[in-house]
Amino acid sequence: MAKQHVSSPPRSEGSPQYASEPDQMHPVETKSKLKSVVQEYLNDIKPLLIKKNFKKLTRCLVATFAALILLVDEKSLKVMGQAGFFCAMVSVMVPPSLPVSLFFMACSTILMGMLFGWAWGCAAMAASLQARSKTLLASTYERVTVGLNNNPDATFSSSIFAGDFLDPRSSTVFGIFLFFGCFALGALRAHIPKLTLMSVFGSIVLDVMCSYGPLFPSQQYTLATIFLIPTSSYVAIGLVCTVLIFPESLAHVWLDGMINGFLKISLQLVELQEVTLSPKFPLSSSELKLNVEKGRGLRGKMIAGTQAVKGSTGMLDLEPTYGRLGPGDLKKFDSKMSFLMTKVLSLQTFAPIVYDSVVRTEQDEILLSQIYSSSGITSNKPHSHKHVQNLRHLKLRTQISEKERANGHDLQALLPILRSSSSELRQSLIDALKSLISWLEMANSTRWSKFFKKNDKNTQAQEIEQKLEMERKLEALRQALVKFKEIERRNLVEGPFGGYFKELEKNKKTIDRLNHEGFSAKSLFVCFVFTTTLESYAEAFISFFEFAIQLRGKRPASRLWWPTGFGKLWRKITADDGTRSGEIDSPLISVASDIGRPRTSDDTLNQDDLAEEEADGDEDEGRKKFAGGIDYDEKEPNLARDPDANPPRTGFQRTSVKIGVFFGWLRSSKGLFSLRYALVSVCLWVIAVHPKTAQFNYQNRGLWALIMSQTGLAVFAGEQIATFILRMSGTVVGCVLGMVAWYMGSGHGNGNPYGVIAATLVLLTPWIFMRIALPQQKSMFYLMSGMMIVFIVGYSWVDTHLTVTVNSGKGYELFWKRVVLVTIGFTAGFIIMCFPKITSARTTVRRTACIINEKIAGVFEDEIEIFLLEARHDAHTTVNQAEIDRSKSSKERRMKSLSKNLLETAMIMQMIKPSVTVAKFEPQVRGPWPKETYERLLDAQWKLLVNTALLSGALTALNPHWCSVLVHQTPFLNPELITDIFGILSLITQCLYNGHPLPPTLHSLRDRLVYHDRSRSAFSSSRKVSPDERDEDDDSTGTNVDGDSLDPSTEKIDGVSMGVKNIGLDTLTDPQFPIHATAVVSISLCLTQIDTITDIVRELCGETGTFRGFDHWRFLNVKDEEEGYRSGLNGRRKKLD
Repeated sequence: MAKQHVSSPPRSEGSPQYASEPDQMHPVETKSKLKSVVQEYLNDIKPLLIKKNFKKLTRCLVATFAALILLVDEKSLKVMGQAGFFCAMVSVMVPPSLPVSLFFMACSTILMGMLFGWAWGCAAMAASLQARSKTLLASTYERVTVGLNNNPDATFSSSIFAGDFLDPRSSTVFGIFLFFGCFALGALRAHIPKLTLMSVFGSIVLDVMCSYGPLFPSQQYTLATIFLIPTSSYVAIGLVCTVLIFPESLAHVWLDGMINGFLKISLQLVELQEVTLSPKFPLSSSELKLNVEKGRGLRGKMIAGTQAVKGSTGMLDLEPTYGRLGPGDLKKFDSKMSFLMTKVLSLQTFAPIVYDSVVRTEQDEILLSQIYSSSGITSNKPHSHKHVQNLRHLKLRTQISEKERANGHDLQALLPILRSSSSELRQSLIDALKSLISWLEMANSTRWSKFFKKNDKNTQAQEIEQKLEMERKLEALRQALVKFKEIERRNLVEGPFGGYFKELEKNKKTIDRLNHEGFSAKSLFVCFVFTTTLESYAEAFISFFEFAIQLRGKRPASRLWWPTGFGKLWRKITADDGTRSGEIDSPLISVASDIGRPRTSDDTLNQDDLAEEEADGDEDEGRKKFAGGIDYDEKEPNLARDPDANPPRTGFQRTSVKIGVFFGWLRSSKGLFSLRYALVSVCLWVIAVHPKTAQFNYQNRGLWALIMSQTGLAVFAGEQIATFILRMSGTVVGCVLGMVAWYMGSGHGNGNPYGVIAATLVLLTPWIFMRIALPQQKSMFYLMSGMMIVFIVGYSWVDTHLTVTVNSGKGYELFWKRVVLVTIGFTAGFIIMCFPKITSARTTVRRTACIINEKIAGVFEDEIEIFLLEARHDAHTTVNQAEIDRSKSSKERRMKSLSKNLLETAMIMQMIKPSVTVAKFEPQVRGPWPKETYERLLDAQWKLLVNTALLSGALTALNPHWCSVLVHQTPFLNPELITDIFGILSLITQCLYNGHPLPPTLHSLRDRLVYHDRSRSAFSSSRKVSPDERDEDDDSTGTNVDGDSLDPSTEKIDGVSMGVKNIGLDTLTDPQFPIHATAVVSISLCLTQIDTITDIVRELCGETGTFRGFDHWRFLNVKDEEEGYRSGLNGRRKKLD
């Protein structure tokens, strides 16, 4: 068994894949999974207990109660007609739980959609009347008139709905208008999810006009009023309830979202660091894993909460609001929140690094024992070079761990010191966060207090005292940060490592010899990650807190803020902000539509940033001069081009390109959805206009099958199957409860208005409650259940209290008919789903992973660009203060833009999670979908993103000199290595996107890092080294290390140079060195994760061939080159001696 294990080692070192592949499922793990499922369900239920949700419930129940009164009242029912129940149904579909402005906009989109459907249907009717055959119409009139009996109106009406007046030419015109109208509405739903309500209600009205219009021999332009009147009635009810019953402004909801979705979770993450720094000893991966998972859950909630807040930021200035903070103030909070959030994400990287370190140590011990217990590794064995490459990293980690444990420098010894040294700063952060949250909650909950309270001297004095308390908390935080930088961080170094330097003085050893013999600081560098991220977060929060205190001084009392943003209303509605707040029936998030789009400057700087860059043109000129008169961006961007054609030159060519773009869009997932939406509508519409099926369709309300096929259609097959399960289960449960409500309120009669309303509201209350409280993607079941309760009760009441042409029955009769209609609609949707091909959510998950790779690569590229620019600034030291200020300002703007890109990528990763869940519902025709592998891929991408956020935090605080050290004196930003990094990222992205296998010649970036370090050491060591500068046994370049081993010296991390020679106490206590160490650790972790992603993509896509012998030859060649570098350098140094 040991030999078998050795023969298939992992390709990339440090990969966490061992921890995620247990040999078997133990009962403890099963219980843990069950516990996590229960915990997740309880976490979903918690929003139900929030006070504001009870207020929303009250408002929604009053609106539904009013809609039910209109249903049971005889006069209002006659006005609304046979679709009078639709008023109460809309109250469940679109409950008045939104802020006033958002609910007004939602109602506006509903009415706009219905008006569009009405207008398009009227156009279809007018065109169809012109196409109708006059001869056929006259003969039909004559035939129907002959058959009239004593009740001519009823007989004539029956003839109409029996299809006697159908005309093929007129029906064809209606079908053409229906196709293009539904195609447009489907495209609107696919491209602008915020306007989904507009698409759904527009389709309903268009279906009515095109299904019933062909049956009439004359113009009937008011057919749409059958749904327009009930909907308009509810809109009026909903607006009144929203304004009068616990009204909420968008500003109030936005600020509440920032408090609960960002600040309070930030507070929990800061408090969680106490648990991270106080583990049980000895360190156990199982104990640390719980803490990491808790942090991951909080991080996901923060991203989701921040995404919801940012999705409504553009709407803040569209409503009048009364409060202390205006829309402009909240937008400034929003811009600062993005930057602060990246610091919070960086702060949470320490716990996973500690966990991975412990897991790796446990795995290394097992793996080494298995390797050494086997028959050995010889060069004659096949693929033995892979073992040697992996083994040298294992040996290095083992040597470092042994040194640290022997000398008390491991994490177990350093964590208590780190906890005590950072306790004051962490507590100051907690106090400041609580103070900020307290003031924002007070400002948000006392908007109208001055109308109910007297603004006396005591109130003013209390306000002044609270502001002074916030200022004291801010000052305490500043002092704690200064103390941590100057004293506490130094204690972290001098406490455990001071003895070594005292021993150095006693034995008169050089620092370099000490670095080799027993001094290792790898765990200290991990602790530096925590100190750097904590300082970075504290500095960012101080800026955030200062802004809040300034606002408190400027806004002493509430005032009225008028809207100013109506001029940008359409742009804000159609903006792609990553949210789907307008969607009520699609849990799948598709972000793979822009794959292949060339990365432009807009990906780095948004429009506001570009305007700021243009306004600061003088600063850019000064930066060019500062860089030695050379434009830093001297290379012209070479964006993606068509390899088969040059750019168009004539008008005909430009038109052809635009037509080609349209047909290209038609082949995309959204284009196919629009086409299916139109086709399924026409297919079920044909039944309504065929002479032999028209009467059957009308009598059995086939219109609802058409509506359900449209609403049940989804962009991806897995999404459609998942929504089918939710919709069908919700339909059955809702219909059963609807029957219960009807029979409870009516017994065996035709219904008692008081009993029907009471029973319906009682059974409807929990479903409305869960509909408005649970996350939107999890509320489909409750939405369908509530709608069906109202449908059964409402339709039963209409059929028993209103004279209708066709009576569908009541109670049970409606139940089975409704289920059949839903089944027919979904069946049609499933059939059309396969035309022309199934759009797979699995493809979307795979290609979205490619987009994530692209975006992370873009962020990494921007970070390296800033490093190079800062290093170039350091090379020009003869500059004045104005040029330094320009450089700093430019760096700050770039870092803010970088933070936005990081947050955008994090939101995409958060949104893709439902897609992974939905994709498993697709038919597994070609084989089982590797869901676990894709989850590992997304997890590795998330770790890579977090590590880039960690690098961003270090880059913010690193000065140009140390940036120059990292660029010029370490191999981490070696040009050849950078080429390897982005080449591999581009290659695995393209292979994953197209499903192509990877070439077998890809190398590990960790090994390339070692190679570039040894080559750099050989070719850059041209300075003269005197014998006095080193001891006889000195070997800082690893000369005494055999070819299959890595140098465990303190000046090196993962076997490669950190750019600092002879690390001593002065170096370790330098304020910039911990930041430099954090940057080095983050880049090293990034390389490890890229190797892990490459292995996962190789597992998914395979390789083009075995290419036997290549790996072995490359290993021998690299080994010879590395040995040549070492021997050549050693020879030069001896020659200098």
